[in-house]
Amino acid sequence: MTTDDRRRRRPLVPTWLVDEHTQKQTVMALFFLYQSWKVYDLVYHHAEATPTTDVNAPGFVAKYAVVDTVFVMAVRLLSIDGLYLSWLQAVAAVAASISATWLLASSVHMPLVASVGALWRHLSHQGDLSIEGDTVRGEVVDYDAHFLGRLTINYLPDSSAKFNPFNLSSCFDTAKNPVKVPIEFNTTTTVGTFEIEHVGPDNVPRYTNYTGRRLKQLLNHDYTHLRSQPKFKDSERVTYVEVPVSKVGQYRLTRVWDHKLNPIRVYRGHFTISNCPYASYVYPAMSPYQCVGTQFEADGVELPLVEMVGVAPMTATVKISSENTPQKTVTIKSGAANHEANDKSWLAPVFAAQYPVSKDDGVDFAAILGSKHATKVGFHIMSIHDGLGHSQRYNPDYKGKDLWFEYELKRAPQFSLFDANADVELVTGGTKRLGVKVDPTPQSSEFPLSVTVLHQSLNQSRENHTYTFANAYELKQGITIGKPGIYKLASGLNKWCGADVDTQDAVNVTLAKPPTVDIVATPIKDVCLGTIGYNFGFELAGKAPFVVEYHVYRNQSGRLVPVGSEGGVHRLTTSSTHDKLEFRPERGGNYVVSFSSIKDSLHAPITLDGNLTYGTYFNQVSRAELTGPSVIHLCYNESTQVPIRFSGNGPYYVTYNIVNAATGSVVSRVTNATVDGDTHVVDVPRKLLRNTPKAKIFLEAAQDKFHCKADVDPQASVTVVARTDIPTLEFAEAKEYTIAEGTSVRIPLKWQSSTGPSKKDKVRFKLIDGANDPPKFIRQLQVSSMEALVAKEQGIYQLVSFENGGCSGRIVNNEQTVKVSFFPKPTVSIASPHEIERLNESVVLKSVCEDAFQPLELTFYGVPPFTLDYQLQLASGEVETRVQRILGHTEKIELPTNENGDYKLSITKVWDNNYKRGKSQVDTVDITAAYSVAGKPDVSFAESSLAVCENQVKRYAGHLLPINLVGVPPFTVEAVLTHQATGVQVPLHFNDVVGGFLELPPSQLTDSLTLGTHTVEIKSIRGANGCFRDSFASPQSVTYTINVTPVPSMVKASDRYHFCVGDHVAYNLTGTAPFTLDYTFAGKQRQASSEHHFRRLASEAGILSMTRLQDSSPNQCAVEFVGDEQKLLELEVHEIPSVKVQKGDYIVEDIHEGEYTELRFSFQGEPPFSLTYIRTTVATRSGVPPTVLETIEVDDIWEREYVVKASLEGTYEATRIADKYCVAVRSHQ
Repeated sequence: MTTDDRRRRRPLVPTWLVDEHTQKQTVMALFFLYQSWKVYDLVYHHAEATPTTDVNAPGFVAKYAVVDTVFVMAVRLLSIDGLYLSWLQAVAAVAASISATWLLASSVHMPLVASVGALWRHLSHQGDLSIEGDTVRGEVVDYDAHFLGRLTINYLPDSSAKFNPFNLSSCFDTAKNPVKVPIEFNTTTTVGTFEIEHVGPDNVPRYTNYTGRRLKQLLNHDYTHLRSQPKFKDSERVTYVEVPVSKVGQYRLTRVWDHKLNPIRVYRGHFTISNCPYASYVYPAMSPYQCVGTQFEADGVELPLVEMVGVAPMTATVKISSENTPQKTVTIKSGAANHEANDKSWLAPVFAAQYPVSKDDGVDFAAILGSKHATKVGFHIMSIHDGLGHSQRYNPDYKGKDLWFEYELKRAPQFSLFDANADVELVTGGTKRLGVKVDPTPQSSEFPLSVTVLHQSLNQSRENHTYTFANAYELKQGITIGKPGIYKLASGLNKWCGADVDTQDAVNVTLAKPPTVDIVATPIKDVCLGTIGYNFGFELAGKAPFVVEYHVYRNQSGRLVPVGSEGGVHRLTTSSTHDKLEFRPERGGNYVVSFSSIKDSLHAPITLDGNLTYGTYFNQVSRAELTGPSVIHLCYNESTQVPIRFSGNGPYYVTYNIVNAATGSVVSRVTNATVDGDTHVVDVPRKLLRNTPKAKIFLEAAQDKFHCKADVDPQASVTVVARTDIPTLEFAEAKEYTIAEGTSVRIPLKWQSSTGPSKKDKVRFKLIDGANDPPKFIRQLQVSSMEALVAKEQGIYQLVSFENGGCSGRIVNNEQTVKVSFFPKPTVSIASPHEIERLNESVVLKSVCEDAFQPLELTFYGVPPFTLDYQLQLASGEVETRVQRILGHTEKIELPTNENGDYKLSITKVWDNNYKRGKSQVDTVDITAAYSVAGKPDVSFAESSLAVCENQVKRYAGHLLPINLVGVPPFTVEAVLTHQATGVQVPLHFNDVVGGFLELPPSQLTDSLTLGTHTVEIKSIRGANGCFRDSFASPQSVTYTINVTPVPSMVKASDRYHFCVGDHVAYNLTGTAPFTLDYTFAGKQRQASSEHHFRRLASEAGILSMTRLQDSSPNQCAVEFVGDEQKLLELEVHEIPSVKVQKGDYIVEDIHEGEYTELRFSFQGEPPFSLTYIRTTVATRSGVPPTVLETIEVDDIWEREYVVKASLEGTYEATRIADKYCVAVRSHQ
């Protein structure tokens, strides 16, 4: 809203009547009070609501929607500045308020409302209950509220005015916002007008008058913020206003008049204001950094200017900070003070510019840089002060260019050239790397780097080469050269600075010589075969290690075939300058050896020149060896052959021996046997093996066709092992075995063998069911032991054949047999005298009652003891699996009858001493026994108690007691009626009970039911099927309680009839608590619940009359109060009297000493009245309580208004008022 809009819109309530700030506070207070009441109303209704009486959400929302609309429109109509709403804002505010109310009142009203409701219900019982039923906390009567109004009389003093009483100092910021200067008026009258004088830098005075509407606007503003000033005067006669000033100059208050145009004394004082000083950097053309090397000069650093604007003299503070040195602060001063009293031209702003650092400040930029690559020096303008004492402090974290300048010092690098592999020479046609060292090590931001290298060749010619390095990796690789000579650095630079280079540092690069080899070949001679190979000697020159490459070929029918896996290529690697190579082929033939190239650690392979190819025919050495397995196993009376393989120059001549392995003696020798082919066979006959069961064959010597010795391994041999017997097998004895089906028996065997058992032994046998029947099967078993044969099936076993150690054995007695038979399996049968029906092995037993004896007799066949497996299906349908051990041939099993229903026992398996459970196999049997169990009758009371008032017993004659029956009707029920206090019992008999009730005989009700507690307890019940029950699971379920209770009564706790609001009224109650009371108060019917002492707080006036009382006995006995009985319980509550001074207003009257005014008291209550009032000193804001100057008491006032004259200065107010019934006293007295 613009200023013109605010001027056109005036508050509805005139500001001279109530200032706008007070109006705003009043509306805000009403708004919060109204919203608090809304929340209270909602929480109260939620807290008191029951499941059947919930909060009426639509009604609640509609009620407060109307109130919200009225309130918002009223606020808009008042037109208070800061609270005014446009039509759109008003509609939005009403909609938001209604939505919030609907959300709180709806059925999903947030867990918060429920929590607040629970808290309310808890807190609602923390105070007193009033007669109306409301919860009252603290004092119900606010006695101070019964004393309204007071009169203060002040004597009028002198008046004064003071300009800028707090000696404030200020300046205009860059936005030129007006500054408000306070004026203090110390007067009891109203200020009518005042005048302000302004003298600017042009020394011309100007005047401004504040009167009428303009003055009222100043007086109606909110000046509570001035209370924070130390010299603020908190007095009713002191008034403060603030006048805005917006121009540079000096201001003072010249004249002040009150509303009657009487002059008010003005204290001397003025207020001087100028523009706030400020400082900033001015940047000339300059480089943002400076390189620092060996030739660095600190005077060459360029810095910006600091521009200062303000009232002279001005002082600016600049903080210099860097990474390598402590912070330093320098001060810049500009201008001189020239503040004359009559000349205000010095208030005009002065402009000055100056460098932030001078030579006298002692800033050493080389020391700041230190040994770092680069560092930054920051110049931060921290503050500026002007000649009037105004200062401007700047944010130390602000980095704007106007206040912050950062100058970067960069270290010039030092470059040098070096050869990391000085011992490695340059190879002809190759390259070599030289390193460039940079000190300090460059950062990534300093790349790219470049160097210029001067090369002086061997013929003294010179040339320059420039190399650029984009990153640290390229710098680490260095520069690549391909020519010998002297290399020097000429210059270098990084991204920012030129480098310092050592032009005298040189690297000399020499050229390496190629490798050479001299080869000397010496033939290898054999006396029989001639040349069988070559010995090559090598003399090498160059840089080790060396690699000599050569090729080997074999001439086959005029074609050279490569020898080796890599196309005939072979390599000799050596680190010595003297080495040798032996070439000796395994096979004879025409071979060629050609040496092709040589390389060392510096050079690539170099082709060898000259005649370095050697060729000749090589004869092969003959060889003979035994083949086949090293050990040969033979059965009894078997022979074998051992092969000998030859290679070389046939035909061959061989000599070999057969030796007894046990004694080492030669049993057979063959000398110079002629072999025409490549293989010869050595025969080992049966006859030799009978006498030598373990023999070894050795080669002694061999010759080829040239009668040269062939290579023979004299240690190689073949061992032949032959058995000396035939193994035999038979049953240990002919015997019959009897076993249980599913088990096994070990039939012992008798056997003989010279080699003992092995894992490959095999036995074949046949099984015959009868003496003349064909075999059931013939089975072959691989066994690890010949001790026994395991039999699992019944029949006749006969051995057929067997093998031992891979050799067939002999069955000693082919006709010998062993018979295996099974024991007969056990059985069981039912032989019960209680059966009523039988079908094969299934029987049906007679039905029995619940918990009766039901036996089942069984007969067992077999060898005792027996084990019986059976399943029992219970009445609930659950199936139990049971195992029972029986010692004899008969057994009687007691069947369960604990629940009514159908049962079934199923026998599944039976075991005896031969067929043990879990160790053998038996057949499954199917024998069942079924029977039924009839349930016992049962009875229980459907209700647990009956309450009867003492005077209403006869109404319950023939009362029916509800019961629950289970069983076959009709039933017979036996019970007993017991008086709990006396123990007298009366038996009760109920025959032919078929319904759900037991009818009490009328005579027993009227004669036996006296005051107290009685119980009817059922002792037994019998059904039509004969089943009987005399014990019950729960005694409470068959016990019915009849309570005969007296009627309640009540009396007043005090004989008083008249009470005052704030008093407590009480009644004493007798009977069974809690009680329900019905009563009327102030003409309204009410109800309350109480214990034996009914006590309530009288919160308002009225007559309390009791009408009905009911206790909490089971039958809830009640009594009505009428007539005299009701009059005895009645009482009356009266209002507290009240008094008003000056009709309840707080009035301050200013009079001159000697004058008087009327002091008027008004009363409410029942006359006669008694009044006490006081006169005190006038209260001040200093916090000192007023002093009582005099106290006046007046009695026996029959009128409702009392007037006296007052002329003394002070505050008059009432402190005590009493009427006919009640008294009120103010709390502060």
